[in-house]
Amino acid sequence: MPSALNFPSNPTNGQQVTIGSRTFAWNGTVWTIYSTPEAPVITQEEIQDFIAPLFEHSTHSNITAVYDDDNNKIVLTAEEAGSTVTVAATAPTSPVEGNIWYNSTIGKLFIYYGTVWAEV
Repeated sequence: MPSALNFPSNPTNGQQVTIGSRTFAWNGTVWTIYSTPEAPVITQEEIQDFIAPLFEHSTHSNITAVYDDDNNKIVLTAEEAGSTVTVAATAPTSPVEGNIWYNSTIGKLFIYYGTVWAEV
């Protein structure tokens, strides 16, 4: 009786069958995957370069994404009525009262009160 995937009914040991892009081999008991196509290698930087413009879509004009090559990361900033929300390892420079900063290194949220960053 033939199988649903068209494997031979009486295979010989070591026999190979290709279905789609995969090659299977009979080991005397079961069919095993012998080879599969290699997936393309995409670097983290290529992924970040692709994703960053999505944050600057016209309906999200208050969100900017800047790629930080030195630290290999994307820094997101959201602005609303003069306030900003920043996700980064270091506090933003020249903050104004009400700015929010998420410290991505330690995973904590801060708000700027006049002269200090206070943990929320």
